[in-house]
Formats: sequence, structure tokens, C-alpha cells
Amino acid sequence: MIKDVILKLIRKAGYDLVKVDSATKAEWESDPDFISLYDVCKPFTMTSIERMFALYSATQYIHANAIDGAFVECGVWKGGSSMLAASGFMLKGDTSRSYYLYDTFEGKS
Repeated sequence: MIKDVILKLIRKAGYDLVKVDSATKAEWESDPDFISLYDVCKPFTMTSIERMFALYSATQYIHANAIDGAFVECGVWKGGSSMLAASGFMLKGDTSRSYYLYDTFEGKS
């Protein structure tokens, strides 16, 4: 009953809930370039593979659309996400960017 009420409210707001088939192959699994880069960066990040793929996809979008600018990361930890971003740009021959990485170096590891 409460499920029906919640679904009705969600649909009234213009959204819908759909069940994702767990057997569906994740988009990142079909990208061998990403898998190669992720395997190198994985030991240096706490970021999930899904979020790393989103970051990688963003670098590809930025390059494909010729968007200028530097890369900035706050809370670097061991640098895995920055490594992936830089590698994603380099994969496309985009070596013109500046990278600014910030961390307090006082957090727990």
C-alpha cells in the first residue's frame, strides 16, 4: 500500500522507478581503454569503479568538445582519480592541461 503511494507521488513528479536487470553488462565493462587505465589506478583510489568510469567519461567528453581548462581535485588521497583523469586526457593526445591536486595530508589512510 505505501509502495503504491510512493510510486504515485514519484510518477506525479514526472519520474518513474525501473528495476535494473543485474545481468545487463555495465557500460564500463565494454570499454577496454577504461579497464586498462582503471587497473593501473585502482590501488591508488577509494573511488568506486562506477564513479571512476564517470570521471573517465567526463575527460572524453571534455576532449571531444574541445573544452579548455585545468583539472582540479580536492582531497587527493593517493591520487588514483587524478591519475585516471590525466591518463584519460593523454589517451586522446590532450597534454596541454594543468593539474592542481590538493590534500591536507592529515586524514586517515
